[in-house]
Amino acid sequence: MLGDRAAQDAIREKTAGVAHCPILRSNPSGCTGCANNPHEKERPPTPAVVDEAAPYLARAFRQHLLAELGLLRPADVSAADLEVLGHVHTEILERRLKLQANFVAATLFGSK
Repeated sequence: MLGDRAAQDAIREKTAGVAHCPILRSNPSGCTGCANNPHEKERPPTPAVVDEAAPYLARAFRQHLLAELGLLRPADVSAADLEVLGHVHTEILERRLKLQANFVAATLFGSK
């Protein structure tokens, strides 16, 4: 969503009569925390969904770790595994970047 102008425009069109915050009006990558952001209201998956996906996620995280260590052989990765691995890798990178940004901000500006 962040940086996705089409998704931002969809929110603007869906809620045309709503006064959007100045950040959302001027910046397509600044909607975090906006009450009109549908992704802020997403519900976490149910325990049944998590249990069903657990083996696939465990495999993807294991493959990701092996890839980071340089131990994952291309022959061990199917097309479906590669798709899931891509999503896992993106999620891990996003979390790492957020943690790094928080660390830098705390270092430069002090922690609360």
